Amino acid sequence: MSDLAIIVPTKGRPKLARRLVHAIERTAHEDYELVFVVNASEAAVYDRVLAGRNCVMLLVPDDSTYPSKLNHAAEQFHRSYRYLALLNDDHEPQTPGWDVKLKNAIGDEAFGIAYGPDGIWEDGRIPSAPVITSSMYERLGWVALPGLHHILVDNVWWDLSEALGTRHFLPDVRIQHHHYTTGAAVKDETYIETSNQGHQDEDSVTYFAWRDGEGYLDAIAKLDP
Repeated sequence: MSDLAIIVPTKGRPKLARRLVHAIERTAHEDYELVFVVNASEAAVYDRVLAGRNCVMLLVPDDSTYPSKLNHAAEQFHRSYRYLALLNDDHEPQTPGWDVKLKNAIGDEAFGIAYGPDGIWEDGRIPSAPVITSSMYERLGWVALPGLHHILVDNVWWDLSEALGTRHFLPDVRIQHHHYTTGAAVKDETYIETSNQGHQDEDSVTYFAWRDGEGYLDAIAKLDP
């Protein structure tokens, strides 16, 4: 039985979702549950593109944010899977057995996070496509800090794993991030929406209020075994 659920929020990118399905099918060495979190209005097009593939769709309201999509899926799947892989639709696992290597790096830690280079943060400063233990959701009630629009979600993972000493960066495990800032993709409507300066400013306020306040300390206390 699989112990890994791969959660992928997606919007307006059915072709990227299909590319990701193919990449995971090529590189994963153990069973998994691949979950695309899709806006309800796009269900038909995603269903058509992903028909017959080894994945499921979880439908959410069209106004759902990237963090809320992650949290909704985590709420649905954390009881059945010890590990959650949190990917974007523009990621592409390239290392054979990436799933096993990242799970093994975490091992039996109560809360752990493992990830590799992504083509943007080659030194591991930002865990953009991590595998985490589902106990994060069990203890906090979220895997993406509530209140964020999009950015700085992965900074929270860094902060928590740094404090607990449970962060594992594996330089030989590549999950490539085909982001427009690297020239690997066109700046489409989804990128334009997520790079909205107003939202980024609000996310910065939300993140620093959490990190420098009681929210961070409360999260550490709940995750510390």
